[in-house]
Amino acid sequence: MFERSVCFLLISLSQAAGRDPCLVNPCRNNGTCVYMETSYKCYCSEGFEGQYCQTVIEDALKCLYQNGHCEQFCDGSAEHRTRFCTDGYKLGEDGRSCVAQVEFPCGQVPPEELVPDQSSVGQTRLVGGRQCPPGDCPLQVLVQLNGESHCGGVLVNSQWVVTAAHCIHGNNSGQNLTVVTGFILRGSGAMLTSVCVLRLTLGVLLLQLIAAHQVFLDGDSARQLLSRRRRANSFLEEMKQGNMERECLEERCDWEEAREIFENADKTNEFWAIYVDGDACLSVPCAHNGVCKDGIGSYTCYCKDGYQGFNCEIVIPELCENKNGGCEHFCNLASGNVQCSCANGYFLGPDDKSCDSNDVFKCGAVVTENVRTVFRYDRNESMVMENISISDLMKNISDGDLMKNISDGDFLSDNSDFLPENSDFLLEDAVFEETLYSQMASMTRIVNGEDCPPGECPWQALLLNEDDRGFCGGTILNEYIILTAAHCMNASRYIYVRLGEFDVLVDHGNEARHEVETIITHQRYKPDTYNNDIALMKLATPIKFSRFILPACIPEQEFAEKVLMREPDGMVSGFGRTGEGRQPSTILQRLSMPYVNRLTCKESTQLRISTNMFCAGYDTLAKDSCQGDSGGPHVTRYGNTYFITGIVSWGEGCARKGKYGVYTQVSKYIRWINSGMQQLMPKEKSGRRRKRHRGPARRLLL
Repeated sequence: MFERSVCFLLISLSQAAGRDPCLVNPCRNNGTCVYMETSYKCYCSEGFEGQYCQTVIEDALKCLYQNGHCEQFCDGSAEHRTRFCTDGYKLGEDGRSCVAQVEFPCGQVPPEELVPDQSSVGQTRLVGGRQCPPGDCPLQVLVQLNGESHCGGVLVNSQWVVTAAHCIHGNNSGQNLTVVTGFILRGSGAMLTSVCVLRLTLGVLLLQLIAAHQVFLDGDSARQLLSRRRRANSFLEEMKQGNMERECLEERCDWEEAREIFENADKTNEFWAIYVDGDACLSVPCAHNGVCKDGIGSYTCYCKDGYQGFNCEIVIPELCENKNGGCEHFCNLASGNVQCSCANGYFLGPDDKSCDSNDVFKCGAVVTENVRTVFRYDRNESMVMENISISDLMKNISDGDLMKNISDGDFLSDNSDFLPENSDFLLEDAVFEETLYSQMASMTRIVNGEDCPPGECPWQALLLNEDDRGFCGGTILNEYIILTAAHCMNASRYIYVRLGEFDVLVDHGNEARHEVETIITHQRYKPDTYNNDIALMKLATPIKFSRFILPACIPEQEFAEKVLMREPDGMVSGFGRTGEGRQPSTILQRLSMPYVNRLTCKESTQLRISTNMFCAGYDTLAKDSCQGDSGGPHVTRYGNTYFITGIVSWGEGCARKGKYGVYTQVSKYIRWINSGMQQLMPKEKSGRRRKRHRGPARRLLL
């Protein structure tokens, strides 16, 4: 009735005020009205919900919130909650409190009275308790066996006492047991011994008291009374299992009779809800395919995802926090509505959520063919350098020391050594020394990964020095720009980039080599802490994309942090060492790396983890990145698209137990990356050929 009147009021007022219904603010309880072209939406103040913010959330929760503000009992099974009190009390005028109606109500301690001090005697099992003054423990009773103190108990009402089962076991004779209530003195002859009551909670068994206070129920009867009351049937009828036709169809049965038929409380409740007042679910009250469950005097709707309300009538807005708003790439809110967008090179599909592209080689996509190229070769027979077989060459390298150790022995340098492709390779030149700025060397690292087949890590770049030896990795961002780590930029004056590489010892014809023309390093890069460990490289010539050479997509910051980095894991790749003290991999490796909780990450090391870093890896599994993987890609897949999420930066050793790889968090630098790319991209000048770059890379700070 209320909603109908509100709707009528809204229609008339909106007609009077024009097309904008928010001019009359239909939202109640200080709700905010947002006009949405043909409709409006109420954004409710805290504590309210509903289409017009008319429902108090506290009321909707019934008894779930602070027991419905009831002093004693709250029943929320019906449409509206019901408050009531235990025996001896009645509901107060405020409808919440319970007022005692008898002289000695249960659970109440009478006002404190002045009584002589009492002292306890060592005749109790209570240790470390404190004296309970007379009247402060009125529920306490003393159970006596043959006139002697035996056990304690709790007075439930005038007929029942709760005590421990072992106090009664083996003493079924009512002549042996008595119960004494109240504060008492007992003694022998002229010598009195005071018995103090101490506070303690015990296990339970129900005892029934009669006038003589001497008759008790056995364990079976007590357990039945704890769960439900048995009806007073004749002896022979009680021996038979309940019968539906006899008990509930020919006659009108009660809940206990129905319980004896089903011998199961849940099944009884399902039957009872329909038996008492019919099946409320027959009218299908739950909207949006909600599932109805009948109850006594009411029903409950279990709503599908995206709906809420008593009848599942309220549509939960498909916000970006809810499954990325259904967007394939980026999600933003515009005027309270989800607005999807796509990465560079993509456009929105007809459904305004999916992302399509007309480019054959688009960013973040692994392009596969029906028939994959299989590379077959025998290195030992086909690859010989200056009459030295590859097997002998690898043996000589493995016998040598290709790793430079820091003096304290705790860290490993970022030197990475790769076998060259030219015939001028000399073993004595195999160790390339990188300038070290800190004892915390860049332990940047793939251990126990798997081969990444050609075309499945197409954004991988391999950085080479002037001797054509690899020392770091990178990520392709577009036809000119490579993303890498700042600490890699001091390895060589001349830097070249190898793309499409799968095996550094074999040329498959899919590779491409480019000279680096310009380098932009983050102006706040700290070599001692590796904070802001990020750099961009601009190539002298544009990249020709193929299914073996493709860029990774650049995400928006919010999408990266709220969607991508909440995925279970990302993927790293590189040609780094396969373990501490081992030679670099000649085959491109990849490894799935789980994201690590930031607190766990910080607790795993004594070194600083800045807000511009994140951890990934395994606690106990020996899988990690290693020397030579520095600057390489950490990508995260969402749907069918890979986005760049990290740069391999540093770590303590390789795949050490309890240690993780540390990565530069790309989401913190999206604006910096876009600004740097804009500065580096060549400016088109008609009629002029670009001057070919010669010499070392030009270096800038941004």
